[in-house]
Amino acid sequence: MPHEKYAFDEKNRSIWKVGLPDGEAVRLTSPQEDAHTPRWSPDGNRITYISRASGQKEIWLMDADGSNRKQLTRSSFKGHDPFHGSTISWSPDGRNIVYTTLPNGSKYGQQQLLKQQYRNNRDAITIVSEPLDEVKTMYAPLMEESELYVLNVATGENKLLLKRQHAVCSVLDWFNDSELLIKCGRDWLKVSLQDKPPVTVYSGKHAIARIVHSTELLLAQKSGTSRVDIFKTKHGANQQLCSAAAQGEVKIHCWSYDGTKVYVTCRQGVSNVLYRIDAADGSLEPVTEAGRIVRNYDHLAGPVCSRQSDLVIFPYGGPDAPAELWTVREDGSPQQLTRFHLRHFTFAFPQTKIVHYPSGDWEIESLLLLPPGYDPNCKYPSLIYLHGGPELAVEASFTELASASARSAAHYLAAHGYVVLLPNFRGSAGYGEAFKNELGDCRILSGPYQDIMAGTDYLIHENIADPDALGLYGSSYGATLAAWTITQTDRFKGAVGAVGFYDMLHLDRARGTAFHAMFKNRLGDGDPQAMWQTPEVYEQMSPIEQIALIKTPFLLIETGAERKDGGSSGTILLHGLRHFGVKSHLVWYPRAFHNGGWNEEYKKDYMLRLRVWFDHCLKDEPLPEWFASGQQQ
Repeated sequence: MPHEKYAFDEKNRSIWKVGLPDGEAVRLTSPQEDAHTPRWSPDGNRITYISRASGQKEIWLMDADGSNRKQLTRSSFKGHDPFHGSTISWSPDGRNIVYTTLPNGSKYGQQQLLKQQYRNNRDAITIVSEPLDEVKTMYAPLMEESELYVLNVATGENKLLLKRQHAVCSVLDWFNDSELLIKCGRDWLKVSLQDKPPVTVYSGKHAIARIVHSTELLLAQKSGTSRVDIFKTKHGANQQLCSAAAQGEVKIHCWSYDGTKVYVTCRQGVSNVLYRIDAADGSLEPVTEAGRIVRNYDHLAGPVCSRQSDLVIFPYGGPDAPAELWTVREDGSPQQLTRFHLRHFTFAFPQTKIVHYPSGDWEIESLLLLPPGYDPNCKYPSLIYLHGGPELAVEASFTELASASARSAAHYLAAHGYVVLLPNFRGSAGYGEAFKNELGDCRILSGPYQDIMAGTDYLIHENIADPDALGLYGSSYGATLAAWTITQTDRFKGAVGAVGFYDMLHLDRARGTAFHAMFKNRLGDGDPQAMWQTPEVYEQMSPIEQIALIKTPFLLIETGAERKDGGSSGTILLHGLRHFGVKSHLVWYPRAFHNGGWNEEYKKDYMLRLRVWFDHCLKDEPLPEWFASGQQQ
């Protein structure tokens, strides 16, 4: 889906119904309808959902088998994506449906429109007295507004219940048939369907709630990175009940139906583990194993708890298994419900391992993919993939390894005979604050570089890699790091930078904000104004400052996003590489937008170019004519 579509939440989603406990799955809507956000009626006979079947997003209703579809709303909102992030909920008696909207559209959608309008308005005179004046002028018309509606299912009457400025509202739960709990910004409100004014029942940091009765809530709230506080609030007074401390970065998801447990996920390096917390004493019990993931960048849903039983359903997968739906047995162990994916795969997956190797004072965790039929007596051409961020991380996710949206495509490359190492170098998420802080003091490239070289030595020491057939590639920040790395060493025979930036001094000056100072962990004792005061420090933070040292052939890949943001630094790098006689090419995909908006044509082209480039650089195979001609292969 191109960026101009998904920026307004237009995708190709479909709704499936999964039978319990057999896990049989039936698709109810087609991808062309872009149907999503399904909600069962209390009696289980009907489903309400959001669909684009009529040409624009509206609330729809269908029977449990997908028949008798009926459009419930016919809206005329001003915004392009008024149902972006909408929440829908049935009243307990099944008579009403409440839903939230963004009448002016989502903040991101409005920003895209305003940015385009601003660029197209070439005749207007713009006065820039302060550095941010242009941005303020561009986004001045932006209007954040959220509304709550109630829809009578029998009569079709649609009534506005609540309107809030500068806050996004979401429906949380019901007190009874006519009163519900919603969240607007930091405020939690009791809202009546009977035209009574809303009442604030809680105001504070983000938390999840379980209604005890009309005046009392159970709350679970994140404190810091890894602690969860559980307390109850009654008439505005809070009483803490217990706390739970996990290892890693915690995300709180839901209360069990009976209010005795809280389900959370915890990022622990490449793993994302599901835990349940006993609300009585704060004890923590793991439900899933390390080495797999429940929630990550590609699967944000996480576990969901039923409001009618103790059923908990969550996505769960690993590096060699796409995420499926699972539940929790009575003894706390996971049980698989669906088998959507593996039936479509008839070939052997690469072998994936979690490995650790020393680098300075740190131990670096990585994913290692070995080709099918891997022979430990042979040495293989080997690639190292560098993730973006740099505070993101590689996770033990099938999608992570299969993705071709300017990402690793590691499964594909391993299937064609390459060993692929994906290190979580210093600065990566999931290893504590001290590890993230290693990026400070202008070490945003030089620190992770040490881990890359230590990983290279590990592959050679373990007799996995052919030392004369090493390649390097990265995405976003990882592309910048790849370019920096080949200014420091000629051990890599080929490199690829996808959707990266290479002239950091120019980029920082154009933005007015230093990339190495955007977050506290990056800055340390560095100077956020170094772009003006001491530009020489960029020799340690910008690949283009060291371009004369590059000897490694380099393939540059860009999208429309990089070319809009301060111009194409890839083109500048290409000119420099050609000046110094370094083999280099640049490919750009105009309708993709950084790691988003990659259609099937782009993905196939990206994967094939990666393989052909590394085959050329590491195996001395000739580049096909189409590679540089621009003709479709």
